[in-house]
Parts: sequence; structure tokens; C-alpha cells
Amino acid sequence: AFTDLQAAIDAATPGDEIRIAQGVYTPPSSGDRTFRINKTIAVKGGYAGLAEPKPDDRDIACYETILSGDLNGDDGPDFANRSDNSPSVVRISGYADPTIDGVTIASGYARASMYSGGGISTDETGLTLVCCTIRGNRSNRGGGVYCRANTRTKMVHCLFEENTAV
Repeated sequence: AFTDLQAAIDAATPGDEIRIAQGVYTPPSSGDRTFRINKTIAVKGGYAGLAEPKPDDRDIACYETILSGDLNGDDGPDFANRSDNSPSVVRISGYADPTIDGVTIASGYARASMYSGGGISTDETGLTLVCCTIRGNRSNRGGGVYCRANTRTKMVHCLFEENTAV
């Protein structure tokens, strides 16, 4: 089991499935401060995790998995204290076609005009979102999700809440 989600993504090979236990996960605080996915993998949340009697049990409502751009854990209402957040929580690139399933993506804050997609930003890739909640993200374009030209995106049973595009 990995304790660092980006390390798990980097170690995965095309076709792999990454299972994420309940909890809040933040991108690396250095570099571009985003979870980067550049290969065709499945990222699935909602698992009970090793601390539970049945770690492989999956219930996305009971075992919420949150990918959060709130690197300092200090966000307030109305986007207060967001200037230090990730500009995009998840960035998909490299002609990948990942699936993200059963995950909440929250608190991305793209402040500059060069950033798009506070929650998820795609760059001429494929993307499938299944049973995801995209909540409380902000950017100039695509507050919750920004799909660049030529992007093949499928969304099934997803909820978008309180995202803002300025």
C-alpha cells in the first residue's frame, strides 16, 4: 500500500487500478501542486482501508475519498484563504484516458488566467468520471472541470456543487 497518492499514480502502468481508502488526500505541495495523471489507469475511491475490518469494502458515501486542493487545511466560506490552494487538483495530460470513480474533488483555486479547471484540467486527453462529486473549485475557465479542445470526456452520475468560473 502507498501512503502517497502521487507516488502510486507514478508507479502505475497503463491498465492498473489504484484503490484509495477513505480520507482526505492533497497533491504534492511542491512543483505545480496538482495530482498529475498521464496514463490510462483507473483511480477508484470509497474503500474502507486498512484501518477497517474489511479493507476492500467499498461504499463511496460511507467511506468518502476526497482529493483536496486545500494544502494548508485552512479554507473558509466564500473562497476565503484559497490563494495557497492547488491551481487544479487533478491535471490529465499525455493522451491518457483515465477513469476516476467514486472520488470527491474539492478546493482547487486557479488564480491566474493561465490556469483552467480548478477541480480537473484536461489537455487533449480522454477522461471518464463515474460517481464523482466536484465541489468548491474556482478558476477563470471551467471552475469544476475544464476540458481543452479535442478532449473526450464522459461523466456518469456526477454531482457538481459550488464551483465558480470567473
